[in-house]
Formats: sequence, C-alpha cells, structure tokens
Amino acid sequence: MVSEEIVEASCREVAAFSARAARLHMEALARRQRELLAFVTTMTEELSTEAQETAIYAFVVICRMFERSVTTKLPKAKHGRIAAAYEKINDGLGRLIVANERFVERHALVTTGTEPFVMRYVAETLLEPDDPAAHLSDDEIGEVFICLQTVVDVLHDVSAPDTPGSA
Repeated sequence: MVSEEIVEASCREVAAFSARAARLHMEALARRQRELLAFVTTMTEELSTEAQETAIYAFVVICRMFERSVTTKLPKAKHGRIAAAYEKINDGLGRLIVANERFVERHALVTTGTEPFVMRYVAETLLEPDDPAAHLSDDEIGEVFICLQTVVDVLHDVSAPDTPGSA
C-alpha cells in the first residue's frame, strides 16, 4: 500500500517540475508505462480538454506514487491486466453511475480499497481541483474516476505481484 507520506511527497514533487522536467518525465513515463498511458488517453479522448489534462496529470502523479513506493523498478502494466481491471470496475460502478451520477462522488469519498491514500488523492483531484477552470461535469468526473481507479488497481497489482489476484 502506498503511504500517505509518499502520496503527499509525490504530489509536491510533480507539482514542482519545470516545463522541461515535466516533458522529460512524461517521455520517460511513456516508455515505462506505454500501455497504461495509452489506456488513459483512449479513455479520455472524447472528454473536454480539462478532463483530459486532469486525467493525464493525475496519471503522472499516481505513477510517481507507485514508483516511490517500491524498492525495485515498477513492472510494466500489460493490456490484459488493464482490460480486466477496467471491466471489473466498469461492471461494478457502471450500472450505478447511470442510475445516479452523484454516486461516483460519494463512492470516491468513502473508498478505502487497497490504496486508500491514493484514492483520496483521486477524489480530491476530481472533486476539489486546484485550478477552478478545471471544473469537470458530473459525467466527466465519473469517466475520469473509472479511468484513474483502473490505473490505481493495475499499479497496485503490478507493484505487489505476490498478492492474491495479481496474476
């Protein structure tokens, strides 16, 4: 599990990147987690620019959290694992989102799961953005939440390969 301290330190670290450092970090991250980045960009390509930027920025921060939480190189997330995690989340939440768009907000606030501190970051990012111009619609919050929950679940699994269900 990623600690609260690592979550906070990762947020500060990424926020402090210069434009050049951010570009270099993103290029390196794209090589390390190509399939996961492709998933995030594909999942958000039909959303607003603000939603896309929020998802990509949160993806970078979340990846940094997991990279800092392991003592070895974080394994690459593969397509099959990403698809399985997405389907599991989508099956569980998808029906409820259609019935009640505000469910995602309530769910995000009370989610503990395997990564409570990372999910608190996700909830705060979506529900209380630092940039007031980055306000997302309820539908976009739901879509980005499912996308980022998938990222968290996959990175949790690849960072803890000896846990049940991580194969």
